[in-house]
Order: sequence, then C-alpha cells, then structure tokens
Amino acid sequence: MRTWWISFLAVVFAAGAALAGPVTMTYTTVTVATTSTTAVAADPTRKLLELTNISDTAIDCNLAGGTAVASQGVRIHANGGSRLYDIGVPFQAVECIHAGSGTKTLLVGTGK
Repeated sequence: MRTWWISFLAVVFAAGAALAGPVTMTYTTVTVATTSTTAVAADPTRKLLELTNISDTAIDCNLAGGTAVASQGVRIHANGGSRLYDIGVPFQAVECIHAGSGTKTLLVGTGK
C-alpha cells in the first residue's frame, strides 16, 4: 500500500513541476472541414492545450496524431464545448473533423 502512495505522489508532483512558472498562451482559430484537418501541430514542449468549439456542430478530434474520423475520438460539443489539457497534455498533432456541412471554427489555445 505504501509503495502505491509513493508512486502516486511522485507522479502528481512531477506533473505539477511541469507547469511550474508562468505559461504563455497563444490562441488561434482553425477552420475544421468534413475531412481530417490538422488543428494543432505536434509540439513536445506544449504545457497546456485548450480546444473550444465556437460553431454550431460537434467536432471530433484525434489527439494521437492520426486521421480524425467523425463520431470517434474526443468529441467537442457545439456552441462552446471545450476541453482543457493541463495534465497529460497531448504532444502529438491534433486532427479534427465534423459531420455537418461546410466548415466549422475551433478555437485552439496552446501554452508554453
């Protein structure tokens, strides 16, 4: 039991150490299509990732760098749905897609 707690605390403190100090956020808008669209390039130095759907249709994202497929992966709901990654931040490219018509807008925030 004690070994488990020591391992758990080591992971928690290591995750907190990664965010030690100020983080500078950069925001961009990405136009997401009905085909897999790169929303965020791979970046091993990323400390935070925020994805906010500012469109009227759900957006599905693949956080592992692979091709996005509608109705699979991480769903970001329409009209302000969002995901914030501050622990376990994906460093791979993020690919997104939607199953509506036309293009949709995703607000992407990255922190370093």
